[in-house]
Amino acid sequence: MKQEEIFAAALELGSPWEVSEIKFMEHPTDSMGKGELHITISYPKGSKFNYEGEFYSVYDHQPRVWRHLNFFQHECYLHARVPRVKTREGKVKLVDVPWAGDNTSFTLLFERMLLELIEGGMNCSSAGSF
Repeated sequence: MKQEEIFAAALELGSPWEVSEIKFMEHPTDSMGKGELHITISYPKGSKFNYEGEFYSVYDHQPRVWRHLNFFQHECYLHARVPRVKTREGKVKLVDVPWAGDNTSFTLLFERMLLELIEGGMNCSSAGSF
């Protein structure tokens, strides 16, 4: 199994989403060995996406980045070109992604972890710098 398939399974990506690239970047000034993991999520050319119960071809896309849970001690970021579709009414709409809510730069799992930290007694400032 390739590392892209392992990360796709860990992120619970469904068709047509797939992990297409994984990059690790070290922080040269960090003596603790922290770095950043950047995972690019894509879809095959010709994919169709569900919007309000109907499937549409990709009209164009919008590049987005989300903060995800750490991978060991490394910060993790998900990158994707999120498809926009043109509906039957002629409106161009951004499709939902399964790993994040609308208009957020955090994945659902990252948001849930922050809420659990706050509910466990950590103050918002400390949780926000996590």
